[in-house]
Amino acid sequence: MGLRFLSLIIISSAVDYACGIGLGNLDDQRKRKLILAESLAANLGILGAFKYMGFFAESLETLFRAAGLKAHWPTLNITLPVGINF
Repeated sequence: MGLRFLSLIIISSAVDYACGIGLGNLDDQRKRKLILAESLAANLGILGAFKYMGFFAESLETLFRAAGLKAHWPTLNITLPVGINF
């Protein structure tokens, strides 16, 4: 796997670092919750894209075939990067 996913980990870390700085500089609870939601959305989006996108694409293909429709969505057949689950 090598360095292929190093940029992914760097981006995730940079987003969390920026959100942490933002949380430390704000007193407004509403804005703090918004920053926390942004961090969660970014990290869960990355996790969802790499871990579950293939599952959902295959499930939708099966559903469409059962309904008599033709469908084929590309999937990412890659190994999940180390540390992305944590």
